[in-house]
Amino acid sequence: MMPISTIHAENYKDLRKVIGDNTPEFIAKPIVFIVDKLEQFRLNAGIYSEAKKEKLEKEVSELPEAGIWSKVVKLLKYTELLFFVVAAFILHNRLMFYIVFFILVFLILRYIGRIFFL
Repeated sequence: MMPISTIHAENYKDLRKVIGDNTPEFIAKPIVFIVDKLEQFRLNAGIYSEAKKEKLEKEVSELPEAGIWSKVVKLLKYTELLFFVVAAFILHNRLMFYIVFFILVFLILRYIGRIFFL
């Protein structure tokens, strides 16, 4: 049985091949270019968020326990850590990334449409 990452990588390559074979070249090139750039962004942002998450975990564990301000700082660090945990999860999971991406694109287009057409 193949690892999931290998299966996803093969599906991605197959998708590029299907788009390239069944779509005219002047349409296929921009689609493949955009998908490649999105994947590159997703992978780079995932690596950054994972590194930042690990750094924050170390910082939180090293914070002192005494004092009210240290508790406030710890709460803010935990909030920041939560953001990076969610971001790392979304960016490392291809399906979640594209679902969130298309929802954001839909909401932005809907907002722009309401501004111009209402």
